[in-house]
Amino acid sequence: MRNNYLHFTFKKVMTKAGLLVTFLTLSCSYLSAQVTVTATAGTTSGTYTTLKTAIDNINLGTHQGSIAIKVHTNTTETSGIVLVESGNVSGASYTGVSIAPADTATVTKTIAFAVSGATLLTLDNADNVTIDGRPLGLTTRKLLTFSHTSNTANSHTLVLQNGATNNVFAYTNFLNAATGTIAANNIRVLTGSNSTNNFNH
Repeated sequence: MRNNYLHFTFKKVMTKAGLLVTFLTLSCSYLSAQVTVTATAGTTSGTYTTLKTAIDNINLGTHQGSIAIKVHTNTTETSGIVLVESGNVSGASYTGVSIAPADTATVTKTIAFAVSGATLLTLDNADNVTIDGRPLGLTTRKLLTFSHTSNTANSHTLVLQNGATNNVFAYTNFLNAATGTIAANNIRVLTGSNSTNNFNH
C-alpha cells in the first residue's frame, strides 16, 4: 500500500508540475509577444511578432467578430500591411478591429517600416477600424506611432482605398520621412467612396 501511495503521489506531483510548466510557458510567450490579438469568434486569442502577421490572420479569418489588437513593444515591419474588408474571399469576418498600445503602456510603441515604394498600412475597403494611441482609450497620451522612414516615391504611411468607411484614427502619430518633391504621403486617400473617416488629435 505504501508503494502504491508513493506512486500515486509522485504522479500527482508530476502532473501538477507539468501543468505549472505549461502555464508558465504560455504566460511567458504572451508576455514576450510584441503584438497580441483577442477576438470574440474564431480563434479568440493570438500572439505575433509583427502587426502584419496579426492582420494577415484577420484577413484569413483566423480571428473573427470584434477584434482587439494590442501593441506591446516596437515592431519592425518588412512588408506592407493591408487589412481587407469583412466578407472578403480570403475569409475575413469581423464587425470591428481596434489597434492600440498595450493597456499598461507608458512609452510610445512604434510600428516601423522602411521599404521603398511601399505603403506601411493600407485599409482596403476595410470598415469600422479604430486606431487609438491611448492605453485603454484614456487621457490624451499618444503612445502609438506608425513610422515610414523611406524617402522615396510612393512610400506612404497610411492609405485608405476602395471604400474604406467609418474608421477612426485618434491620438496616433503617423510619420513619414519624405522630403522636398518626393511623391510620398503621410496619409493618402485613393479611389472609392472612402467616407466617414475621422481623424482626431
